[in-house]
Amino acid sequence: MSLRSALLNPGLVAALLFTAVPASAMNVVGQDSDEDWQPQVNRLIAKNDLAAQKAPNPLRVAMEVCQGTACAEATNVRLSSLEAERIRAVFDPPATSAAEERAQLATAIAFFETFVGARNGTWADLPRNLHPEDAEDEGQMDCVSESTNTRTYLDRLDKAGLIRYHGVGEQVFTYILLLQHIAVEMVDKETGVRWVVDSWEGANGEPPVISTYDDWCSEYHV
Repeated sequence: MSLRSALLNPGLVAALLFTAVPASAMNVVGQDSDEDWQPQVNRLIAKNDLAAQKAPNPLRVAMEVCQGTACAEATNVRLSSLEAERIRAVFDPPATSAAEERAQLATAIAFFETFVGARNGTWADLPRNLHPEDAEDEGQMDCVSESTNTRTYLDRLDKAGLIRYHGVGEQVFTYILLLQHIAVEMVDKETGVRWVVDSWEGANGEPPVISTYDDWCSEYHV
């Protein structure tokens, strides 16, 4: 069942109006849970950004990556030289348009997920996690963990000089009743169009869905 279909269920909507859904239950987390996970996520992103700034090869420097729900755990991962070169090769030849670059970025993020997942067990991550029984599965991640990792991967690609047509933004939120969904924003430098990179939509190693900010927001509204 899609999230849109689920929220159109009158019984479920009524329940959401009166009951806060915990982070482990769905892909989205309660608005009042920000204070629990956001400081940790911000520290992790800042640490990864700083490490990449100082590195001669940003793709090789170690990074903290999230696991589980709401980045409950973090693992230190470093790509091998071969893995880094495979990611760099995605951008050879360089894109000649923003649209072509978005396709390259989707492929590169899929490579990141594959290489990282083989090390920390997130290779088992399934698409989305709409059902409570999925949330505790080994390797399963919610949108907080997915978007945090995607933000780090995009930053590494940017600092490696591989992103030319887009500026990497921060995590963005869209709200559904008492819930929120989280992904990562980037902006087309020429047109100013806001794009959202959503890795939560697919399984580990699948390219993320990249859509305009407006389309992404409308997808998760009732």
